[in-house]
Amino acid sequence: MLRYLTPNFGLLKDSIWSSRWAKFFILYLCVSASATAQSVFLYEYKWLAPTGDSVEAVALLTVFSGGDATARVRYALSGNDYVVEIKLVDSVSPQMARLPNERSLLPSEITAVQGTADRNFVPTAFTFVRTVVRNKVSFEPEAVFCATPNGMWQRTTVISKKWCAFNTLTPELVGIFYGPEEDYYKNIFSLGTRSLPSAERRSRLFLIAVANTVDKDVRESCRTDLFNCQELYSNLATGLGIRLVQQSVFGRGFSMAGVERAIAGVAAQKPNGNDILVFYYSGHGFRLPTDNTKFPYMSLRTRDDQPRMANAINVEALYNRLMGLGARMTLVISDCCNEKFEAVANTGPELLVTRSAGIPLNIENCRALFFPPQRRGVLVTSADVNQLASGNPSIGGYFSHHFKNTLEGYTSNLKSAVNWLQLLSEVRRSTAQEALAARCFNPKVPCMQHPWFAIR
Repeated sequence: MLRYLTPNFGLLKDSIWSSRWAKFFILYLCVSASATAQSVFLYEYKWLAPTGDSVEAVALLTVFSGGDATARVRYALSGNDYVVEIKLVDSVSPQMARLPNERSLLPSEITAVQGTADRNFVPTAFTFVRTVVRNKVSFEPEAVFCATPNGMWQRTTVISKKWCAFNTLTPELVGIFYGPEEDYYKNIFSLGTRSLPSAERRSRLFLIAVANTVDKDVRESCRTDLFNCQELYSNLATGLGIRLVQQSVFGRGFSMAGVERAIAGVAAQKPNGNDILVFYYSGHGFRLPTDNTKFPYMSLRTRDDQPRMANAINVEALYNRLMGLGARMTLVISDCCNEKFEAVANTGPELLVTRSAGIPLNIENCRALFFPPQRRGVLVTSADVNQLASGNPSIGGYFSHHFKNTLEGYTSNLKSAVNWLQLLSEVRRSTAQEALAARCFNPKVPCMQHPWFAIR
């Protein structure tokens, strides 16, 4: 049995609860990929146990990059102290959603962590409502529901709910839900290395970000992708204390000539064995029937009368070219279709996007990914052969969204012993799951989208 810090009743009332339903099937669930932490929320609420008792509970809900989540719930009932863990997945429940802009985290697995399984515990779900702050979409906590014996959902009485910034996650608070020997607790409060070694602090992060913000079919999603890409690598460079050298190709500059100028600009600065080179593309993509590579062509046309192949670059061919520039780590990422000429996937629904807790960089994790012992390259595209790439204008491409959030998680304090295979496998699972909500080729057929990658 785990030992927990005694709750600080001045900070939170002691709240604890139980688990009676070993299995609870919900029609709306799909198995979702595990992911790394993005947001943390603290709830205090009351629910009605099957015994008729009104039970006060506190819950620490951690939402992950793939939209799934874990809640640790603590409560007291009949003189016993319980801690229960609930695995949840992002979905929509018609029973709970009062507004079209609500999303739900529905339970998929329930485990007793402290105390024997309590038969009075019932499956619990959390709902979120869509908001827009400074032109960015975010979902904020709205309600907590508990299942009734007849399979319906009943709204609980929420006493308080709040978003937790990382600096508010104190040992006293986290210790109510997690033991000091658990990975969640240890990772949050791990000090780790504070900075890169001196040689690596002289590194440069070269970023070439290319986005088709011209074509009406993809420009809104590509504009979101471009902003998110710039934010991701700017934050990474700042956190590592290294110089960011950025070139963006978009708008009127989006063209084959614009990409060539950006590559020439990087080559002129002579990347060396300590540098990182990232090439990112969001736009149309296609493949030829005779291709012997799994990676697509990136289309750089802005008009239909422009020659197709003279304005396209194959992703793998570009990777081979950039590897020759001499950076220690070369990362080539493309978010585009991998189908016949410039096919366009239908837009899918929005995903559950919540405010980041601001979890700091873990230097050891960053070094494992971006400062390998020998030169390394990673090549990844958003869809396998003959598949489309889907997304939503508010979050961009599903693949780009999951890549960004997963990379942020893998470079944070909530992960340890990371590598590219784990990271990209997680992105692949999360993207494939979300793409099922979009429709490709036929309105009745869900999208099959499985990112493809190579680590060399």
